[in-house]
Amino acid sequence: MSQPAGPVRLAGLHLKLGVLNELQYRANFWVQLVNSVVALGTGIVAIVVVFSHTDTLGGWSAAELLTVMGVHLAIGGVLKTLVQPNIWRLLEDVQEGTLDYTLTRPADSQLLVSVREVSLWSSVDIFIGIGVVVYALNRMTSDVGAAEVLGFLLALVCGALIIYAIWISAATFAFKAVRIDNLIQLLNGVYEAGCWPVGIYPGWLRGALTFILPLAFAITVPAEIVSGRVNWWWLALGVVVTVIALIGCRLIWRWVSGTTPVQALEIGAAAPKAAIPLPRPDRCRVSPGTRRAVSASGRSYSPSRRRQPTRRSGRARRVAPVRRQSPRAQGQIWQS
Repeated sequence: MSQPAGPVRLAGLHLKLGVLNELQYRANFWVQLVNSVVALGTGIVAIVVVFSHTDTLGGWSAAELLTVMGVHLAIGGVLKTLVQPNIWRLLEDVQEGTLDYTLTRPADSQLLVSVREVSLWSSVDIFIGIGVVVYALNRMTSDVGAAEVLGFLLALVCGALIIYAIWISAATFAFKAVRIDNLIQLLNGVYEAGCWPVGIYPGWLRGALTFILPLAFAITVPAEIVSGRVNWWWLALGVVVTVIALIGCRLIWRWVSGTTPVQALEIGAAAPKAAIPLPRPDRCRVSPGTRRAVSASGRSYSPSRRRQPTRRSGRARRVAPVRRQSPRAQGQIWQS
């Protein structure tokens, strides 16, 4: 008996199937490329307009703001590629009542709902965002060492995990409220606030984007690390926030869905198997050369030629086969 696939192999298989499915629609690549270029152009125009009236914005130069925009695009690409497709699939399954097929499988249900869908062509934003960061670094006068690059990569991973934890925690409440489309749209709108450094916002909004919806650790901190503006304690605090977000996301999923992999295995084993209806032996049609038929219980059975009494005379007669009417007769019946 083969062993069940591990979490890494299971996620890899689902991601592979999602990629193969997306490769069937290669025209979507050009559509996504146009959308990404338009979004990038809009952000650049906004920065140009702002710096046409000032030299700095909250202590940030134009090149440093480009790093924020690049991180915002890269994290947004991860969100659109891996997170949002699975979120919408989860909401659809909850509304249609088809999520039970996933919850009762002998595997981690949160892992399954997180890797079922992949929007491959949305990953264009990831590469465009990284390209914007590289371009911004070339325009800066400060040198970027290996420590900054490693810290930047670690901060990017932490930012992607934080965004995943926030979105999956919000989508989990669909088990209680069923329709939470407006909440997901609200989160998408709040994410757009991350295209600017959180330091330029008022104090109350800065605190909300740092500790309630920690977009500061997901977007601003990676940009500050790669541009040499941040204290390394912020990176350590970002790692702590990431761990807390993942643990909270896991607890919320366990509390709302109420199904663990062990419970799913027990449910699948205890579920009654669907019985295949077998024909009754006395209703089996036996050919002239066949005198015996096998009953549902496995015993041999010899059906006899049954005779049904007529209603009028009470005499037994054979049941005549139903004859198909001719098209002409059917037309006469239809006209009458």
